[in-house]
Amino acid sequence: MKIKNSIFIMCTSLVALLITPVSMTKSMAKSSDKLASEKPNVLVIIADDAGFGDVGYNGSVINTPTLDKLASDAVRLDKFYTYATCTPSRAAFFTGQTPSRFGLLYPIMKEDKVGLPAERKVLPILFKENGYQTALIGKWHLGEEKGFAPLDKGFDYHYGIRGGWIDHYMHHNPEHGHDWYRNSTQIKLPQEHATDLITKDAMRYLNDYQSNDSKPFFLTLSYTAPHVPIQVDEKWTQPYEDIIGNQTRKGYAGMMTQLDDSVGQVIAKLEDNNLLANTIVLFFSDNGPSAPGKKWYIMPDFHHINFYGNEGEYGNTGGYRGWKAHPYDGGIRTPAFIYWPKELAAKQLTTPIIIQDLYRSIATLAQLSGVPENADGDGRDMSQTLHTGESLLATKFYWRTAKHMALRLEQWKLVIHEKTPYADNITPELYNLALDPSETINLASSKAEKLAELLTMLQQEFDKDSEPYVNPILLIDGH
Repeated sequence: MKIKNSIFIMCTSLVALLITPVSMTKSMAKSSDKLASEKPNVLVIIADDAGFGDVGYNGSVINTPTLDKLASDAVRLDKFYTYATCTPSRAAFFTGQTPSRFGLLYPIMKEDKVGLPAERKVLPILFKENGYQTALIGKWHLGEEKGFAPLDKGFDYHYGIRGGWIDHYMHHNPEHGHDWYRNSTQIKLPQEHATDLITKDAMRYLNDYQSNDSKPFFLTLSYTAPHVPIQVDEKWTQPYEDIIGNQTRKGYAGMMTQLDDSVGQVIAKLEDNNLLANTIVLFFSDNGPSAPGKKWYIMPDFHHINFYGNEGEYGNTGGYRGWKAHPYDGGIRTPAFIYWPKELAAKQLTTPIIIQDLYRSIATLAQLSGVPENADGDGRDMSQTLHTGESLLATKFYWRTAKHMALRLEQWKLVIHEKTPYADNITPELYNLALDPSETINLASSKAEKLAELLTMLQQEFDKDSEPYVNPILLIDGH
């Protein structure tokens, strides 16, 4: 009997040893799932070429009630800076770094074998490491070749375009051809407006999310509106028939209102699914609006459906100088806000923030681990400022395109054109943005000491950049 009892005890102990780790593992998994589910969802909404003055809350005649309501309950980033064109801005957001550090100065084109650097931990990868599911619905414009596409950069799912622009109904353009993907597969779609397609897929994604809600989501909703070509269903332009005379501007306004309605649908879906309270909603435009006048790459005969022309006025910079592709504030200062009433009190933030600051700021708000150590050119963590409205962090921003350079130091801004900062014959422009936000009074001749200080800093920033690649077609005069 003693022997039998000993054997029984040994067997029971062995079974316990075998079973306990499994049950502990399940318990740990449940605990991990619970921890992940407590993290906030993150929804990033990107408008394409919307100006500072193209939202109602900044005084526009354009109807944007959804964005206006969100902004009223959000931290409004009233001095939010991007880069002058799509690719650099998006690169700065996803990497948290000045895009010229890895050679991205201008929009990537189909034949360009470039994209986000492999050595950089981009936001979707950082979120995945922290237990998030990741999705990009809409525009990418950060590389099309193998190794640079969305699924190569940490997104679990992509639906939309890889390039820079499309006919909004036909989903292709003359230079690129057809451009619409689901993950890695190119797909054909009905002749339906890109804004509606993007919104419908976002709604489907949020419905499907309910069946896998153990993981929070990092969802980037990247619209192709109001980027040219100006195309939109007539129902969206009807409110502007009597208040906007220019046909192109009227179509642009309609695209913004359609975009706003789409955002409203997505927000309503989050609310219906009890997700909104624990979702950080970030909105911004990737750069300012295109300059008035014809665009060399828009062929009027190519666009047939609800086309509102290729001349006249597009967006509104809110009175700031310059346009898309320019180094002035009209091209790089855009509407933006962060909505998360659960943690962030509504306020108008006048502290200058640049787009790469969002990388560390959002990571801190979401309590992500594994954020890379600070490196040269990295954005700042502005999360404390988002909470308090106050900042002790210095403002030093640097912009570079193939044609222009600019540097902002606190309220001072230096701009040079067509030259490197080492050239002997540069004609510098120096502005005091605190007194002259429209950049109309060049103080270069009267503030020689301040000019020298900023020029030295501009040279230092220039020296840190990688050798850039710029497609030669983008260097044609007027582009």
